[in-house]
Amino acid sequence: MDKALITALIVALVEGLKRHGLAADYAPLTAVGLGVVLSLFNLTLFGGLTLAQAIVQGIIMGLSAIGLYHAGRASRLALRRLRKRKR
Repeated sequence: MDKALITALIVALVEGLKRHGLAADYAPLTAVGLGVVLSLFNLTLFGGLTLAQAIVQGIIMGLSAIGLYHAGRASRLALRRLRKRKR
């Protein structure tokens, strides 16, 4: 499975969990955990990595998902402020 697809899946899963009651403080830890779990699942299905590589790759994908979410949120808020100024 493609790393970009897994990263997007992590963002979607964490957002879904937050809408179902996950505290926002636990979202980064949840994203990293999901990254590791999905990376290990990917390892069992397709192979190609060692266990240590899969774990590190999962941590990186989880951290990437967190950064992707925060970048999207920051740009959305910036656009909102810009629109308010134009009014």
